[in-house]
Amino acid sequence: METLIVAEKPSVALRLALSLSESKPIRRFVNGISYYELKNGNDNLYVVAAAGHLFTIAQESKSSTLPVFDVKWEPSYKVIKHAYFTKKYLDTIVQVGKACKAYINACDYDVEGTVIGSNIISYVLYGDPNKELQIEDTRITRMHFSTTTRGAWLAV
Repeated sequence: METLIVAEKPSVALRLALSLSESKPIRRFVNGISYYELKNGNDNLYVVAAAGHLFTIAQESKSSTLPVFDVKWEPSYKVIKHAYFTKKYLDTIVQVGKACKAYINACDYDVEGTVIGSNIISYVLYGDPNKELQIEDTRITRMHFSTTTRGAWLAV
């Protein structure tokens, strides 16, 4: 099965690829952004990296009265000028992810990492980071790890 693994940063994507691969992972590029292709059993895994926050909260209306709760997730490059570099990461993840049948959020195992990975997977699947992922969707899983060494994976 083709599986997309989303890491929060490039260094973690590399460590995951090295740890999960049966042999040396293949480093590929889209838009100048690297990702890793590897085999694990009968599965083809694609490990991609976010560059941290690929999405940010944007206010939907222009109202300035408080409190303001009408916000939505938007790609960071559309809202923050200095975040334009994130567009290439997002485009790469979408392109690689479209061929996948399963998705793993391997971002940091905290609330922030959960949101980063969930937004990305929702965007790949639905084209909308605001569409809530369904817990019962068996295509989507959460990875929890405390180390990214091959020995640790084999011990599990």
